[in-house]
Amino acid sequence: MTKDRLAELTELNKDIENKYSKMSVQLEDNMEAVMKALAMSAKEFLYTAGAEVTNEAKKNARTDTGYTKSGWKYEVNENEKEVIVGNIHANAVWEEFGTGIHAENADGTKSGKGRQTPWRYKDKKGNYVWTRGKTATHNLTKSIDKVKGELKEKAQEAYRRGMK
Repeated sequence: MTKDRLAELTELNKDIENKYSKMSVQLEDNMEAVMKALAMSAKEFLYTAGAEVTNEAKKNARTDTGYTKSGWKYEVNENEKEVIVGNIHANAVWEEFGTGIHAENADGTKSGKGRQTPWRYKDKKGNYVWTRGKTATHNLTKSIDKVKGELKEKAQEAYRRGMK
């Protein structure tokens, strides 16, 4: 390296030191705001998910009287960040898993624990009907499966909006 080039680089270095020695960096802690935005996004998504699954369950419910269909509800626990979708009528469990000879376990296999002998009940018109049980519809399971992909996208959208 020549003396001229060395002098040139030394002068350049001095210029850089003078220019940047007067700069300062200030860091700002936004953790509280970020955590608040994440919590709001989670809350928004939980209500969306509960409504979507509930609406799908209502739409797909096997209906005779509409009694079970009207019982689908959801509840959000904001502290635990969870949503519970269910039905206030016992018939929804029988619709989901079947009864009698058609009774199934949660995994869809026959339980063998349902009543194996026929029985009768009184229908809404007051007539007695003999049955060996009802087949499972897996309404809630199918509803969740149907909206799962859409909910994943909605969760991503909610968090993206929250972080803007």
